[in-house]
Amino acid sequence: MLHFAHRKRIHMIQVRTGIKISFIGTLIEAVGMGLDIMHHVDIGIESPEGLLTPFHGLIFAGFIINFIGVLLTLIFLRRRQEHPDNHNHQW
Repeated sequence: MLHFAHRKRIHMIQVRTGIKISFIGTLIEAVGMGLDIMHHVDIGIESPEGLLTPFHGLIFAGFIINFIGVLLTLIFLRRRQEHPDNHNHQW
């Protein structure tokens, strides 16, 4: 059985990983939105018109990655609260 402090450290690493994944998804979304905005104001970025464009795909992919990061973070936080050795429920 792992020592409580070691388990707490592993948990914090897991939470940080979920947050990093979410942050990467947010950055991908921002790049996709920036490219899409530049395309619509005719700065010289070429892309096909319509609802299904590469930039919209990039925004959607970023959203999915962000969503996965948020779900992982929530799972890790819930797992910590449900753990029987957790004596301190406050952050």
